[in-house]
Amino acid sequence: MVITENRTGARLRTWRRSMDLNQNELAGKLDIDVTTVRKYESGATLPNGSVLTKACEMGLDINWLLSGKGSMLQIDVYERYAPEATPYITAVADALLSLSLADPQKFTLLAKGFAARGEEALRLAHLEHREQQRIQGPNLVGDDDGSDSSI
Repeated sequence: MVITENRTGARLRTWRRSMDLNQNELAGKLDIDVTTVRKYESGATLPNGSVLTKACEMGLDINWLLSGKGSMLQIDVYERYAPEATPYITAVADALLSLSLADPQKFTLLAKGFAARGEEALRLAHLEHREQQRIQGPNLVGDDDGSDSSI
């Protein structure tokens, strides 16, 4: 078995975790077997066209998945999946764009801090969600234990 460059698999794992899904849950949404998800995430193989289409329909930006360029999520994903967040996201994006043009150094400082705080908040939300699941009982459909399992 040839192992492909694992960046695509790592990005796929990042996307899956950003949705707070385990490997079984993502497999179900993509209509594939969980071992296929594991192969993708480990870099053993790349997603086929059908899987890429389904991931795109879920809001993943395929250019980001395959190349690492651009945003993880499609631009209109917020309007489709979180319409209540759209005005805030737009306002933040507009303010950051204006600041980047007016004072690039302040923009860089603010953007880095904002991204770091956002990632921290997301990690905390995931931990709280997992703790809530633990309190409610075991997950009978299987779970990703956070390890980067490979085949």
